[in-house]
Amino acid sequence: MAGCPSRFHPIVDWTLLLPLLQRRTSLTRIGDTVGMSEQTINRLARGEIKEPRFGQGLRLLDLAADVLAPEEWARVRQASARSFIHGG
Repeated sequence: MAGCPSRFHPIVDWTLLLPLLQRRTSLTRIGDTVGMSEQTINRLARGEIKEPRFGQGLRLLDLAADVLAPEEWARVRQASARSFIHGG
């Protein structure tokens, strides 16, 4: 497809977002909430999986919107923007 980067870079820095959520509850509970197995959510948190499934990602972002402080959201947005602009 013309104009698409040859290498995919995630828009959300999940390796930053998940530890911030984990400060409030376990990854297992987060996974249960968004419909991810314990293994999958741990792999996403470690960066072994670059992106969750679309619906799971939306549920993670929705959960984060409910629990993260504004300064934590700012960190996630800044890190995600850098990753997207500079290619990870």
